[in-house]
Amino acid sequence: MTDINFKVPYTTILKIDPHPNADRLEIATCYDFHIVVQKEKYSAGDRIIFIPPDSILPSWLEEKLFDKNSKIKLNKSRVRQIRIRGFASQGMIIDPQDLVDHLGLDWFRKLGSYEPEEDLAELLGIIKYEPPTRLSTPKSLIKRNKPLENKYFH
Repeated sequence: MTDINFKVPYTTILKIDPHPNADRLEIATCYDFHIVVQKEKYSAGDRIIFIPPDSILPSWLEEKLFDKNSKIKLNKSRVRQIRIRGFASQGMIIDPQDLVDHLGLDWFRKLGSYEPEEDLAELLGIIKYEPPTRLSTPKSLIKRNKPLENKYFH
């Protein structure tokens, strides 16, 4: 079952603020999400791909974004909210130019013709994390231990 509200949009950075606890980091705002980014890599108005929390990245994209020396590692390819230098980073942003070598130059040229906020989840192979379903035991199969139960609670 797919969440109809889940999307990985090609969108714009609304603003950039300084990180309160780091000299080489900044806070990018996309929608109402705050994402910790490398200082001076992005500017307000830049077109980016926003990956929301609870997204599962395909292996090629995870390897592209997080090399062997990266201090940040994903658990089971899942993007989650994390704290970086005491500030919550909610999701990720990607510069589309960083994906040219995998998706091709033609794809990069087509980005200009994309509708504002167009969903790129299917193209990039990103899916929404779905928590595992719990198997519940019907009450009729649960055995009661009457001697240990409190007689004043039914």
